[in-house]
Amino acid sequence: MLYQAVLDILDFKETMTWDDVRRTLSDDQVKQIHQAYGSLWPEDTNLTELLPRPNASKFRGVYLGCTDPRTIEANVIGWLLYFDEVVLAHPFVNPFGVKPEFSPTKSPEKHKVQALKNILLLLKLEPFIRAGFVHLIPDPSDLNPLLGREVRALATQRTADWKPEQKSMELMYALGKDDHRRLMMMLPADQHRRLIRESTPDITDEMVEAIVKHMEFEVAKDPYALLQPSTPGETGAQFLIAKGYSLETALFLATLTGSMIYTDIQAHWQQLLMHSQQKASKPDMKWKSAIAALESTNFPIDLNIQSVMDSRQRGLHANTRQIFCRLAEALRFRQSDNKLNPTEIARQLEDALKQVENGFFKLSNSNYLKGNIQVHIPEKGFSRNEVQRLLLLFGGSASAQPVPIALMIKMASADIDPIDAN
Repeated sequence: MLYQAVLDILDFKETMTWDDVRRTLSDDQVKQIHQAYGSLWPEDTNLTELLPRPNASKFRGVYLGCTDPRTIEANVIGWLLYFDEVVLAHPFVNPFGVKPEFSPTKSPEKHKVQALKNILLLLKLEPFIRAGFVHLIPDPSDLNPLLGREVRALATQRTADWKPEQKSMELMYALGKDDHRRLMMMLPADQHRRLIRESTPDITDEMVEAIVKHMEFEVAKDPYALLQPSTPGETGAQFLIAKGYSLETALFLATLTGSMIYTDIQAHWQQLLMHSQQKASKPDMKWKSAIAALESTNFPIDLNIQSVMDSRQRGLHANTRQIFCRLAEALRFRQSDNKLNPTEIARQLEDALKQVENGFFKLSNSNYLKGNIQVHIPEKGFSRNEVQRLLLLFGGSASAQPVPIALMIKMASADIDPIDAN
């Protein structure tokens, strides 16, 4: 398991702190970690044989977004109170097939900042991976070059005449700005002094030193920043790589794993609705009541990792997850099940969601966000002919069911004091 391999490579002991890792992470350790990852996921891996199989008792979601430790509590871990399982893109770069100048094993010094973030992400997710709640799965395109070429060609064709609005990519822009700020903060003190004087020639020496000291303070408290000297210019350049599934890959994996798709990025949501429904497909109005119940619910999103794990072990909101399972299965087999009763499922869903909201009161706890969802249920589900072809060629699936439902999740700050909701 990669988690244990990372701990061994870091020589991680109980007495070590995260600051120790930030201070001592070496180029050789970065190289060894990526070698370990590559050995676990070689290019000839038959990924479809290793995927979790569709399971009627599991409400599983494929996350269509960026795998990042800064957002993982809000867009994955916190939702595990309502989703049984989440399929998530593995954050590490596979060194096989990567040009030497970009490879984390040939140029590990340029991957050190990203490696630090990926290690922290792995530490956060490990309890949920071990429990089977999170599946960290590499992009299939990384393991199969032919599939990779097909997927990239489809994505290029799909987005040829499309340019996302900036507001539809707000999260990605925010993460990018945060990365840039961090890299600037990590520059050597002498470099900071020079840049400050260039931008403000009349500044006093005392003010320069105060700004430099503040930057050092910001780096010291930032868990995603290395606590070691950095080199300015090309020599110290860093590759920051955000891993996530494309729309085609998300549909491919969701179909094979019996999952729904969810995202928190508006641009992905727009593409999903534009390119993953048959032209004649309309929203399935039989599920209007269920959709209304879901979209009117305020989901408390717990940002405390240990609290989420404790809640899952106690079975908190298990009834809600069971109703979600029934909804997903009803949607998946709605064409063949004459006993389907959307009204009854909607009623059960409303009752379960009331328990979600009634389990929390007086919004005042900064460890929580308020989650809301936008729901889309097409009459014929989500699928693409091109993805069906990929499933036949690379997934060994000739008669795959379309993805029945997709969710757009939105978070807002909330003041929530949780009480026991059992």
